[in-house]
Amino acid sequence: MNTQTNGKTANGNGNGNGNISVAKYCTSRVPTAKPEETLGDVQQRICANMRNFDTVDYIYVLDNEEKLVNIFSVRALYSNPPQKRVGSMSAPKKLCTVKEGTDRERAAYLALKYHITSVPILYKNGCFAGVIDADAIHRILYNELREDLMRFAGIRHMKSVTTSALQTPIGLALKHRLPWLLLGMAGGILSAGIIDLFEETLKQYLLLAAFIPLIVFTTNAVALQMTAFLIRDLATETDLPFGKYVLHELRIAAVLAIVCGMLLTAIVHMLYGDPKTSIVLGLGLFCGILTSIFTGTVVPYTFYRLKLDPADASGPIGTIIQDNVSIVIYFSIAAWML
Repeated sequence: MNTQTNGKTANGNGNGNGNISVAKYCTSRVPTAKPEETLGDVQQRICANMRNFDTVDYIYVLDNEEKLVNIFSVRALYSNPPQKRVGSMSAPKKLCTVKEGTDRERAAYLALKYHITSVPILYKNGCFAGVIDADAIHRILYNELREDLMRFAGIRHMKSVTTSALQTPIGLALKHRLPWLLLGMAGGILSAGIIDLFEETLKQYLLLAAFIPLIVFTTNAVALQMTAFLIRDLATETDLPFGKYVLHELRIAAVLAIVCGMLLTAIVHMLYGDPKTSIVLGLGLFCGILTSIFTGTVVPYTFYRLKLDPADASGPIGTIIQDNVSIVIYFSIAAWML
């Protein structure tokens, strides 16, 4: 059985968004085995080809389709009887792998998280491509640390961003800032139009207008919290179960909605002695917080899937959507109940 190829491979330097992918660091010069082999066979092959390997930390078990089915350490290889079959070796609960387009920083993070010295790399079809070994992981961690330290010191690449606002050309500053401001203005105009639709309700219950900022702020705050946590988790987890994640956040949002809604209802009732309006405010805040699950998770995740910076979703786009949804729900409840 072939145990090595032509060495280091470089299937690409990036993953489509300017980051360096693990493909640049991939090496296929590692010991592999088939399930039907014995450990003795593997031991002999490793000894005969030791100079041809870049790393011998682990043995990678591949099936006939070159799919990775198990990984075990060299220590396990020599601590078990030589006649034992490779296929009978115990397997980890979860194989820690990355796809060839994965960002190098994520691979290094996984190595630290799971206490492994090499991370297997798979092709898009799931076949084994090679590994990113300990030396490469150390280089990545060093480069990322140096890059972060330089960023903290204000040292950046001039092609992507200038060193200070004073040195930024006016045209470039307008290009970066004006589109988002215009988008925010458009959202504000839309909000004003929505409020105008409920003019009659507002005339009869002026107290509703006074609490618009509170409703909008609170629902946006919940959404921005969700976005911040999601962006962090997307950056550290290669296989984030999004459906399960949304359900988890929905449970948290429901508790927050109940607590904040009941609290607002009680406070307004004590201050103004208006039970109907206090209930409308509480329900409006409750429903608004529940809808924040969309702008707090679905919107940034959509950006992520489209290979765009998900942090953009925590800015004008998510804010505009949440503002208008909260206002519509708030005044719809008021028109229905009052």
